[in-house]
Amino acid sequence: MKLLAALGLSAALLLSAQSVSGLNALSLRPKAVCMNIVKAEAKKSAKEEARYLGGADLKDCDLRKAVLKNLDLSGVNLSGANLTRANLYNITIHMANHNLASNLTRAILTKANLSFADLGAADFTGATLIGANLWFSSAVNVNFTNANLSGANLKTAWAESANFTNANLTNANLTDVSGFYANFTNANLTNANLSNANLSSANFTGANLTGADLSGARLTGATMPDGSIHP
Repeated sequence: MKLLAALGLSAALLLSAQSVSGLNALSLRPKAVCMNIVKAEAKKSAKEEARYLGGADLKDCDLRKAVLKNLDLSGVNLSGANLTRANLYNITIHMANHNLASNLTRAILTKANLSFADLGAADFTGATLIGANLWFSSAVNVNFTNANLSGANLKTAWAESANFTNANLTNANLTDVSGFYANFTNANLTNANLSNANLSSANFTGANLTGADLSGARLTGATMPDGSIHP
């Protein structure tokens, strides 16, 4: 009887989770409608800059697996949009001002230009940001868990309390980054440049720092790969 009760509870929880997921999907604006907005804005700017979408309103849009590569999304309202697994190759977003989508899990942002962008509390879990430019961006509290940031430029980025757990940051440029309390647990920082970065109280437990440049970096209170606390 206890087993049946447990199975019944598990089934109920599963149905509840599916219901919540369904409600979340229903609360989003249809993908077809949103893509029509993208196409219309692209036509408007065709005579000037074909890649620029101006102030398009894509708030709460269902853009899962959407192809939006090579577009300039600066000024576009993406708050609440779902861009899971979207192809955002080589996009540009400048000065986003909290209008970036909250869900960018497993999205493709290879060579994306996010310099000066305010990434708010966006979720980049499992996203591909190879060679992306995040120079001087605001990535405070942003989730980069399992993301691929190899060769990315995060120079002078604000990344306080950002989560880089299991992230690939090989050859990444984190010069002068403000990353105190950032979490680099099990991250791969091979040959990364962390010179002059503020990494006070950051967590590097299990991280790979082979060949990393830490010259001039502030590591006071940081947890090092071997679990020791930096003085």
